[in-house]
Amino acid sequence: MPDYAAVLLAGGRSSRMGRDKALLPHPASGLTLIRHQLDNLVSAGAAPVLLSLRSGQEDYTAIPASIPRVRDCGSTGPLGALAAAFATLLAAPNPPPPHLLVLAVDMPWIDARTLRSLLDRGSPGLGVAPHDPRSKRFEPLCAVYPLTPLFHRAILTALDQGLLSLQTLLTSAIEHGWMTPYQINDSELTAFQNWNRPDDLGR
Repeated sequence: MPDYAAVLLAGGRSSRMGRDKALLPHPASGLTLIRHQLDNLVSAGAAPVLLSLRSGQEDYTAIPASIPRVRDCGSTGPLGALAAAFATLLAAPNPPPPHLLVLAVDMPWIDARTLRSLLDRGSPGLGVAPHDPRSKRFEPLCAVYPLTPLFHRAILTALDQGLLSLQTLLTSAIEHGWMTPYQINDSELTAFQNWNRPDDLGR
């Protein structure tokens, strides 16, 4: 069985970009970002791959119907999307893989090799939290989470308490021994950049 599932987060409102980032063309492949990133996850060996969308979002007709959609939990941001993905995978009739790879649609320079390298740093029951030495912050939207009921409960508790910061979640996960930090090296920094505003498209 695959050792990890994946969820592509495409439910953001793209307010700073002014248009849906998921439909922007990738500068290398020419595919939309959403299609390009789904291909990356499949190439890295993830199974199953979920697509996270917000309620009322356009149904992307170019995405194969075989890609399951999950809806995030209202206006709770990425934490709500993470909760929805965990709930879907843990409720499936077959036992879930031990890890969930989370990837944001707006990180165009991530490739399957980088994802596989990140996944290889995990171990059963232990996720991986990339850490940016420049900002001294974690990168929770390209990280490997332990796909366990215990971690799901931690996510739901954070939602109930209104603690929506994924930085807080990852800090707590490391303190509990559920995830391990991984220091992003200089050669990988570009891969973890994202597109937020129109000016970013030239990078």
